[in-house]
Amino acid sequence: MNAKERALVAENPTFADLCDEVRRARTEWNRALKAQEAAEAALDAAKALVARCDDNEDAARKALEAFIDRETEVEA
Repeated sequence: MNAKERALVAENPTFADLCDEVRRARTEWNRALKAQEAAEAALDAAKALVARCDDNEDAARKALEAFIDRETEVEA
């Protein structure tokens, strides 16, 4: 097919061409949707990890403060 014929086809697509375009668009949409779902799942997992790390830091800080209080306690 020469350049002129390709240009004509681009201007006047056939039914099969349009069906192929719809199929390609739908496939891309499905891939994008799956990627979005995977990204949202990864984000949820990351948020849960941040929350656990925050809880662990709070517990460690409280334990450190309790240790410091015990070690620096002055007897009367």
